[in-house]
Amino acid sequence: MPEGALKKGGVFLLFCLGFIAGVALYPLIKNSLFYLSLFLVSWFIIIFIYSYVKKKLIIFINIVCFILGFISGIWRYEMALHYPTKLDIDYYIGQSVKFYGEVISEPKLKDKTVELDVRVNKFIDGQLVKGIVRLRTNPFPQLFYGDQVKVACRLQAPENTEFNYQRYLARYNIYSLCFNAKLESADLAPTNVLVGLIKFKQKIINLIKINIGEPEASLVSPILFGASEEIDDDIVNIFRRTGLTHIMAVSGFNVSILALGLGYVLFACGFSRRIVFSLTTITIIVYVVLVGLPASAIRAGVMSILMIYSLTVGRLARIINIIILTAAGTLIVNPLLLAADIGWQLSFLALLGLIYLQPLINKVLEKILFKKLNWLSQILSATLAAQIGTTPVTLYNFGQVSLISPLANILVVWLIPVFTAVTIVALPLAAILPGLGNIIFLPSFFMAKYVIWVVTILAQPDWAMLHI
Repeated sequence: MPEGALKKGGVFLLFCLGFIAGVALYPLIKNSLFYLSLFLVSWFIIIFIYSYVKKKLIIFINIVCFILGFISGIWRYEMALHYPTKLDIDYYIGQSVKFYGEVISEPKLKDKTVELDVRVNKFIDGQLVKGIVRLRTNPFPQLFYGDQVKVACRLQAPENTEFNYQRYLARYNIYSLCFNAKLESADLAPTNVLVGLIKFKQKIINLIKINIGEPEASLVSPILFGASEEIDDDIVNIFRRTGLTHIMAVSGFNVSILALGLGYVLFACGFSRRIVFSLTTITIIVYVVLVGLPASAIRAGVMSILMIYSLTVGRLARIINIIILTAAGTLIVNPLLLAADIGWQLSFLALLGLIYLQPLINKVLEKILFKKLNWLSQILSATLAAQIGTTPVTLYNFGQVSLISPLANILVVWLIPVFTAVTIVALPLAAILPGLGNIIFLPSFFMAKYVIWVVTILAQPDWAMLHI
């Protein structure tokens, strides 16, 4: 067990560890639950006898909590599995259907079509059905998040190709697809409470586009909001070759800057700890929802809230305990994340690498580099630690790893917190002083231009990316 873990609230944390183990192992043992139950009961009896004889009931309590967590993880995963009935839209896969629904995702341009998700309300003939359908349709008429639509199409099941597309969509509760869907407005006002937030984000993105030219503008928005769909495929490819796609995903950088910056301002204004915690928590939640609830942002948001809470109540936070609680909490909400969401896996593995591998790597680098270059060893050790931690998942899922990533990260990653902070400050100023927007956004423009210039050069060598 990592040092510093389980000293407080150890029983609950053991339950969480057992829960994570149960979720992780369910796909392997789902056909052997009877034998697993028999095995656990046997161990339950053996451990109870041993603990009673040795008069160390704490051992028994700890093991029982882990086993209960393990069983709970299996049960939660089983509850998340989908078995369609006549009330589910995917029950009608293979049939032509017509239904009313609400757009619950921001439309994404894919080649000459638009991809969006629609939550089904009912069939046009009045029969109540539920579920989410992923649609491909014409870009026009233009649709937005929250629009009520009528849909006519033929339902299809997701097909697995190079990866498990069915499992990938299942984490979003999507089990059916519609290609060449015919949509028309249902002439109903949007009812989703998130519509206002999405429109607000779109205004921010438009403000960035107006004041920063392309392709720099298409890099600024993903760094702030994590959506890289609008970036040219060639640019996305060079970011992938240099191992820098993570800067276009909302991460702990963004959430930490938001939390620390807002917390500092509120404390400076004289607010109490509890008020600062409440306002910061609300802001983090709104931001995570605003960026589309990606796994990395959810992880960073939950961990930030837990750490702020520990400061609010005056208790020292142990990072490994917060990681365990965050992982268990996100899996309780959606147990399919562990197996189906690569972003969730990479987010936690990178964090664990930073915690446990970076100190070791940094000690080695400090002996190689001059002490005056301590800043360089810190950046390089962090890059190597995160890459080592995530390489198994990257190789398994993509069959490739960037060899030039350490150098690219040294040249770019240090700039991202500064870039994010400068851009956040520029946004309200540009909104207040629209005539000076181009000048206000100049620092962001030059930083984005520098990042693109670096990755363009580093992506050129044939050996930059290793394919396995």
